[in-house]
Amino acid sequence: MSECPWKKVFDTHAKEVVSANQIPGLAFGVAREGEPIETGGFGFRNVEEELPTGPDTVYGIGSITKSFTCLAVMQLQERGVLSVDDPVAEWLPEFRLPGGTEPQGITLHHLMTHTSGLPPLASLFHAMARSMKDDPSVEEFRKEAEDLEPVDTYEELVELIAGFEVDMLGDPGELFSYSNDGYALLGAVIERASGQSYSSFLQENILAPLGMTSTTLDTDRLEDFSEVTELYASTEKEGKNVVRHAPGWWEFPAMEAAGRLMSTVRDLLSYLEVFRCEGEVDGKRIASAESIRQMMHPHVSLPYPEEIHYGYGLTIQTDYHGSTLVGHGGGIKGVSADILLAVEEGITAAALSNLSGVPSSSVSRGAINALKHIRPDTPQFDRPEFDASAEQLARFTGSYRSGEGASFEMYLEDDYLFVDMEDATHIAQPAAEDVVLISIGAGDMPMKLLTDDQGETWALSFGYRIIPRVGDVGELTCEQSECEEDSQ
Repeated sequence: MSECPWKKVFDTHAKEVVSANQIPGLAFGVAREGEPIETGGFGFRNVEEELPTGPDTVYGIGSITKSFTCLAVMQLQERGVLSVDDPVAEWLPEFRLPGGTEPQGITLHHLMTHTSGLPPLASLFHAMARSMKDDPSVEEFRKEAEDLEPVDTYEELVELIAGFEVDMLGDPGELFSYSNDGYALLGAVIERASGQSYSSFLQENILAPLGMTSTTLDTDRLEDFSEVTELYASTEKEGKNVVRHAPGWWEFPAMEAAGRLMSTVRDLLSYLEVFRCEGEVDGKRIASAESIRQMMHPHVSLPYPEEIHYGYGLTIQTDYHGSTLVGHGGGIKGVSADILLAVEEGITAAALSNLSGVPSSSVSRGAINALKHIRPDTPQFDRPEFDASAEQLARFTGSYRSGEGASFEMYLEDDYLFVDMEDATHIAQPAAEDVVLISIGAGDMPMKLLTDDQGETWALSFGYRIIPRVGDVGELTCEQSECEEDSQ
């Protein structure tokens, strides 16, 4: 069958995603068995100068970096330098948990699978504080950073984590909660185990062997590349979403292993070959087949839905319309990125954009969908119907907040469950007795109830993170009012 029909359907879908989300520029690429089928771009890498974007435009890739971090750990394990079962304390003896307690039982495996028990923390904001304070393009972040003590080194990060007065979520291996802090610590382990900087280890052992010449952690190198995107941000103004130019890449050297890499679609398609080909690309052995299988193994199930899991720096969906989907997304200021591998079909895809909070994953998944002859806008998982009682919904009500900045309130009104979040109100649709879905962007986000031994709600799993319940409805509003009074 000709590739043209799928491309027409995909192009229509991708253009709709870009238009609906006011994305300034998005680059994409899709390959089968390592051979690019289609690469290109929509919009501009520089709107002001109308410079086009494409597979060779350098974008940020955010948390896709985490898979590189895990690949580096696996390479060190193959050399006998370390093991994923090593206690974190073996490599970072100075590391302490929030409150200053010793990290007993936490291994590298737990950090790699986000199951250490660390709650969402504000560490990344401290690591980015200098960039945020110096960035005139996003005034709201400058204000947030004013009172933050900058964290520039691993040593300062460890001290910061120990100083947080928050409870751990559970014992190691008990719960999944996405942790940038855990991956920052893995970066420190890589440096100590290898005797090299994180950047130089990646360059020597992953980027150079794969010919990823346009991938870097160093913003000073961006001037060496012919195509580099500008960054953009969005703000709601008079009820409308306004996208504006927001130049300036944020630096966070203490946590770069969690999400600092910049790359291109073409380089990422080369990188995905490591996983499609079980570690050997163009005759070069990047990692053993066993290491790649460990990275792609579903070590831990996400709270919802059951068929989505986390491996080592990768998400795994075990049954997506007959395919196993492996990949990861990423987002930060001016960055929304996604990579995917459909294992059985040998199809790889990447999508990079220059605006945060937009569904680049809808484009990468849309390409794979089109090639599988299903609708490009087919969602990641089905939206089930569940008839929940008012009593069941009432268990969700309350105020929720995490140290990483997430805060929202859930309340019942006229037998509907509402979620107030970031100046927006969402209706929560029941999907199971302990799960509701809210529509954000182009997809559904699950919120799963977590209860204690007495059946009392203590947290929600939302956005891959566990968000603790801090009180009844109105708790956040009251605390905000007190903060404003204190600041006057």
